[in-house]
Amino acid sequence: MDRRCGRGFAKLPKARQEAASWLAFAYGVRLAVYRMTPAMRQFRTDLANVPTLDPALIAGRAAVRRLGRAWAAVPPPESLCRQLRAWRRAGCPRSTTRAAESQLHELFDAFSPAIARRFEAAGLRMRELGVSREDAERFGGEGGW
Repeated sequence: MDRRCGRGFAKLPKARQEAASWLAFAYGVRLAVYRMTPAMRQFRTDLANVPTLDPALIAGRAAVRRLGRAWAAVPPPESLCRQLRAWRRAGCPRSTTRAAESQLHELFDAFSPAIARRFEAAGLRMRELGVSREDAERFGGEGGW
């Protein structure tokens, strides 16, 4: 965010700053997802090419596919300053910030407890099969220990 954009944000009344923070947060998440998408796409491809009949590994791979689909649905980031200016010009409509909130909730819902359990179970199974702790942790988090 350039300085002018930051100053414009700081000039907003406190209540509007809180609403605008949803736009800023959504922008940050979209930017992060956008930058990680090529790696996620490659990871999904690599996993799809690994033959397995192990139920825990199949479930872990399905969890990665679901997460990848959620990431693919995230729109690319637009200029945050441009978004804030347009939002202010439109009178700071709550509908805009609600849409940003909703988008974030949809993405974070992809990290459901069930998905986390599948990652963990796959990581544990990988350790049982002799995969290094580091590689299992990358996939299954603490479950890879």
